[in-house]
Amino acid sequence: MLGECIPYWQIPGASRLVTDFLYSFDRVARFYGYDPWDKEALFRRLERLQYPSDRRARLVEVLRVQNPGCEAVERLAEPSAVAVVTGQQVGLLTGPAYTFYKALTAVRVAEELSAMGAPAVPIFWMATEDHDYKEVAECWVFDGEGRPVRIEAGWSEGAGWRPVGEVILPEWPVGVLEEAWSGAPHGRQALEMVRRAYRPGRRWAAAFAELLGNVVGPGRLLFFDPLGREAREFLAPALARAAEQAPALVAAVRERTAELERCGYEAQVRVGAETSLFFIIADGRRVRAGLSGGALEWDGVRLEGSVLAENARNLSAGALLRPVVQDWAFPSAVNVVGPAEIAYLGQAGALYEVLDVEVPVRRPRASCTLIEKGAAEMLERYGLVLGDLFGSEQALQEAVGARLRPAAVVEALGISAAGVTAGLDRIGRALEQWRGPVRRAFEKSRGKILYQMGKIERAVAREALRRDPRAMRDLRWLSDQLYPRRRLQERVYSIMAFLARHGGGLTAALRDRIAWDCPGHQTVVI
Repeated sequence: MLGECIPYWQIPGASRLVTDFLYSFDRVARFYGYDPWDKEALFRRLERLQYPSDRRARLVEVLRVQNPGCEAVERLAEPSAVAVVTGQQVGLLTGPAYTFYKALTAVRVAEELSAMGAPAVPIFWMATEDHDYKEVAECWVFDGEGRPVRIEAGWSEGAGWRPVGEVILPEWPVGVLEEAWSGAPHGRQALEMVRRAYRPGRRWAAAFAELLGNVVGPGRLLFFDPLGREAREFLAPALARAAEQAPALVAAVRERTAELERCGYEAQVRVGAETSLFFIIADGRRVRAGLSGGALEWDGVRLEGSVLAENARNLSAGALLRPVVQDWAFPSAVNVVGPAEIAYLGQAGALYEVLDVEVPVRRPRASCTLIEKGAAEMLERYGLVLGDLFGSEQALQEAVGARLRPAAVVEALGISAAGVTAGLDRIGRALEQWRGPVRRAFEKSRGKILYQMGKIERAVAREALRRDPRAMRDLRWLSDQLYPRRRLQERVYSIMAFLARHGGGLTAALRDRIAWDCPGHQTVVI
């Protein structure tokens, strides 16, 4: 079935905390605050939202610098305006497609709020402070035959130890991309967008913001770079206040983690007693700060008092603390998040309480597998749905092979299986009053006989598939398109791969075709 909404518990690797958040919110309400699907909860958040006017003025100044000429900044300057916030690492070619879905969801939610009478602006927090360059420096697209193609930017000076947002783009193999998209209907336009944004010699963050902004739609999304000088000055008070309470923060998150585990959930982030939730950015490096004697410490210096005040602008929040700083920085009504973030926000909620920062509504991002016409026809031909690709390769082959068996073989297997089952049932009825070794021997043998019958059917299905080279090719192509590298499509391919085939109108088409009320993973025919 196409256009389906697949429950998250059917997605490989989904955690129970995430599925309860999406489908049984009452079980986890104390960890999150607001039900993501309850409109009344959204109204309650809007009523409670208090954001200081002086902080708004400083935020607007930062955003004007980072988003020159963007009219949305001026909308946020209005006292009643709220923010819909999301964010992600600054991946090559905007990274996997789920980054685009986050941004598109934020735009959509901001429009919903504005229509409700709460003027809202979508803001994308770029995780420029991360230093895992290898993770952001590669992406995947597919070529004209639908085969995955890996693009790697290559090494750049400072990569691996400098925050990725400050890394300068090297000369990267754009020729590989050009070859992959050479036959794509809109490959030339997509390539030109990429070339303009990802110019060698440019800051990584700037390239990311330009390309994602153009794909979502110019002026629709504001970008926030926490590495910018003006941004670091703006965030310094929140980070200093958090640093002063570092021991209390660690204790709170450890207590929350233990509570989650008592409820049977698995913690997303491990926090030890001496774990610091902070990094320091100094000399172009981002290094973890220590926690010693009740205070942050770095390079043998205790960060407290005047020393902390002088270094606050160089503090950087770790994964658990970052959302709290983010929701201090913005008038956050809604935070658009993915599954991994839902999981660790259950822990991070304790930090909001310590720092007296209000929690926004957490809205899951759209989660999509895009299915082109050819793939849709192929799924229908073989009687498959997307979920069939999530199982083992052997199970998929047997499912397709079963549809390819000659009619005479299907008939013979069916008649034989029915006859064997009927015969075993007759024996079972005759032995109904029997107990002991004979009955146990029969039940054991019955299971073995039925297993062997099933084994014959599976072997026949595999052979039928082997005799049909076209079907084998089709299955490989489907897997490459819809479940590449045994992962969800949105976690592998860049959205640019689809723009190369469908052009700039794809964004508008997706806005119309995505089922925004789907609480799971959906298939979208394009």
